Amino acid sequence: MPQLSGRRISDGLFFLSGGPFVSIVQDMKIKSDSEKTTRRIAAILAEEIVRTKKAREAFVVALQGDLGSGKSTFARGFIRGCGIKARVPSPSFLIYRRYSTRNPKFNFENIYHLDLYRLQKNAAANELKKLGWDEIVRGRNIVLIEWADKTRGLIPKNSMRVTFFYGREENERIISIKSRR
Repeated sequence: MPQLSGRRISDGLFFLSGGPFVSIVQDMKIKSDSEKTTRRIAAILAEEIVRTKKAREAFVVALQGDLGSGKSTFARGFIRGCGIKARVPSPSFLIYRRYSTRNPKFNFENIYHLDLYRLQKNAAANELKKLGWDEIVRGRNIVLIEWADKTRGLIPKNSMRVTFFYGREENERIISIKSRR
């Protein structure tokens, strides 16, 4: 049984870690009280995935939730947590952006950030295939997908689903993390 430890993210909020993290997380809900905390949660999750996940194929993180619920904020924090220093704009109008990791210690070659907001639900899967989806998920990549519920069965079984819910307070969000096997 792996050892678990907690890392303090903000007052009263701890993040469980231990190896391998990705296989431990089955169902976890975390409360965030600000965008800064959401970015920090995402960065720590990214660090754990990079540290523990072997890159034999793409690792997909499917983000879903209502408009303004924190998907883009989380994605920016996650990409920063992977060591990307470049500006991280939303890929809404381009559909996706690719960030090369360029770090020999990094298990993954690229990080893809997809935002499917502008795509129609019944057409998103076909559009992704046209953009090279099959090659992206066969490569050693981390793939973040905002509005992942539009993908209709394209998400691989070995992925992580992160769902965002509004909390009781204005800036509060509940972040549900589930690993799929």
